[in-house]
Amino acid sequence: MKNNDLTLKIMAFKNIRKPSDFDPAKIHFAPEYLYLENIYSPLVEYNVNGELVSGVAKNFRWEGNQAIFEIREDLYTADGYKITAYDAEKSFKRLFILNTNTHGNLKDMLCPNTELKSIGESCANIEVRDNGKTLVMKFKKKHPFLFPMLTAIDFAVIPSISIDEKTLAIKDHRNTSGPYYAISEENLDLEANKKHYHYNKKMPQKVLYIYENDINNFDLIKAFSEKKHDHITTVSSTPDKLIPFARANKEVVLHKTYPFWLRLVSFTAKGRREISKKERFEIGETLRKILLDCYLKSEGYEIAEQIFPSIAEGNLSSEQLNDINKLRNSFSIPKINKRKMIAWYFPQEFLSEIKKYFPNTQFIYGKGIPGIIDYKKEGFEEPHFYFSGTDMSFQEDISLISYHLSKDMFKTSGKEAKEWLKDYMETDDKVERIKKLNKLHYETLSEGYVFPIVFAPYAAILRKPWKFGLSRYYANNPIWRIYRE
Repeated sequence: MKNNDLTLKIMAFKNIRKPSDFDPAKIHFAPEYLYLENIYSPLVEYNVNGELVSGVAKNFRWEGNQAIFEIREDLYTADGYKITAYDAEKSFKRLFILNTNTHGNLKDMLCPNTELKSIGESCANIEVRDNGKTLVMKFKKKHPFLFPMLTAIDFAVIPSISIDEKTLAIKDHRNTSGPYYAISEENLDLEANKKHYHYNKKMPQKVLYIYENDINNFDLIKAFSEKKHDHITTVSSTPDKLIPFARANKEVVLHKTYPFWLRLVSFTAKGRREISKKERFEIGETLRKILLDCYLKSEGYEIAEQIFPSIAEGNLSSEQLNDINKLRNSFSIPKINKRKMIAWYFPQEFLSEIKKYFPNTQFIYGKGIPGIIDYKKEGFEEPHFYFSGTDMSFQEDISLISYHLSKDMFKTSGKEAKEWLKDYMETDDKVERIKKLNKLHYETLSEGYVFPIVFAPYAAILRKPWKFGLSRYYANNPIWRIYRE
């Protein structure tokens, strides 16, 4: 790497080849989020310390029951299109019509009785003022979740000129609202937008995505050692691989979050219907023991007794945790289960051991996220349970709660989950909200719906002289927070 070369090379995401594979309205997996957060920006953001700060909106505030967003007057796309409140308005209307986003439901808060059919139609509770300088959202009461929820990339501002008004597809990834834009529609390569508020001369000016033909059998760390790329992101590898590698290589810079990356086993709606509570506990605790034996041999993992980190909001009390552990200890495990079942996403390296106890279970990779995926449309039979890795925030995070409720991860699912979330969001008293979250958490574990395995930090590495400016509180990997002196 030349000393003045500000190009950063990253391995391309598995099976994702071009910008049109991504959409803020349809985020299911972490790699999608990571790419989108670099090409789009929301009205409000979190800084590295977890504080709400200005995004596309230079100022945001409540005036009575109205949320006011003053849009930056100097934000332009790569081709010089000025972003205004009209673009934010259309972005939200597009989201309402598609109704596919996973990190919060703004429509039911803002336009509950309006069924928009085109982004040209009006929603009485969204108003643009001051000739595009101000966006106003009108509510019956203040919503404590609004500003934090709007930090999710689901609610990113998409320039109107980049949206096909008939199909609502994003047709142009060069004109974006983020710190980067796509150089071409044919690959993922990015270039910095010098007209963006996050732009600085020390951040990568270009991001090149390197492709491999056989990405399934690709050794990411070996390719890093061979200097094929410069950066392994927070969701591209695991801490047990990256931490020792960084320790042994002086040219490597390590970033590590706090340990909130949870590995878990969750029973789907089908598994909850067909398998009794007693058998769910026998299956879940057998899997938990096998996976704990595997994970705790490696660096970076710690036992997860509950879904949320022990210091997080919504965590279990010591009495509740004692109750759960008594339940866990009441079953004789590991136990061989000969039921014919389907399971998704279990780590390949652990399958030989797992199959000893589940000889008749079909373990497959699957497609999409259980609870969100349309099984018939995708040609899959619904699994009984699945393995997952997901981030669990230390603070009350409505975007993550909404996402987890959509994927069979708590006691409630489907319409019941939507009703629970609506009630939760309408509860103004935070103490009462946390009590509801704690109750849902406890009931999820006590019914044998979810079995937490381990917590770990997210980890990422860079090749020197690049440096990290990422937050330890989030799994995000914003490229503009990588820099060189």
